[in-house]
Amino acid sequence: MRGDRLRCAQRQRYLLEFRRQRYDRDRYFNRIINRADKKKVNGTSGRDYIINSGSKVTVQAGRGNDTIVGSDTYGELFNAAATDGDDVIVNFGKGDTLQAVSGTLKYAVNGNDVIATITSGKKNATVTLTDAAALLDQGYTFIQSGKKLT
Repeated sequence: MRGDRLRCAQRQRYLLEFRRQRYDRDRYFNRIINRADKKKVNGTSGRDYIINSGSKVTVQAGRGNDTIVGSDTYGELFNAAATDGDDVIVNFGKGDTLQAVSGTLKYAVNGNDVIATITSGKKNATVTLTDAAALLDQGYTFIQSGKKLT
C-alpha cells in the first residue's frame, strides 16, 4: 500500500512539473495525453512528454529523449528499440512490460532505478524506470524477441 501511495505522489510531482514546463519548447517537443483504455499511443521523432492514464495501453515513444508517465492501472506495454532515444518511464508498475522490439535488452539496477539498455550493432538506447528497483522481483516483465527475460 505504501508503494502505491509513493508512486501516486511521484506521478503528481511529474504532472506538476509538466504543467510548469508546458511552454518550455526546448525541454519537450511534443506533449501527448492519453485517457483511453486499450489504445496504442505513438510518440514523435522528437522529444515527447507522454502521460497515460488508460489501462492496457501500448506506448511506443519513438525517437528522441522522451519522458513517459505511466498510469496507476495494470498492464501497460512499453515498446522500445535500439534506434529510440534515451527515455525515462515514471510509474512503471507491477504487471507492466518493457519490450525490446529490436535489438538486445539488458538491464541493471542503479540506486532506486532500473536502467534497461537496448543495443543493435552500433545503435543503443536506454530506458530508465524510476524508483523501480525495490519492486523488480514483484511482477515486472522484460521481453526480448518474444521471450521473457529473468
